[in-house]
Amino acid sequence: MYVCICRAVTTSQIQREATEADGKRSVREINDRLGCGKDCGRCRSNIKQLVQEAQSHSSQQG
Repeated sequence: MYVCICRAVTTSQIQREATEADGKRSVREINDRLGCGKDCGRCRSNIKQLVQEAQSHSSQQG
């Protein structure tokens, strides 16, 4: 599912970025890497939530 329509960034892309680098990648780093959250900004809160959930889930499994 698309999270950022402006940049065509999907949920799975956000989750993958969030769990790389031992789950230590910040929301800002992910936004910079994927270009999401920089145009209209409507996706920012969803991106933040997805990153937190993915990193939390990853740390519980590790």
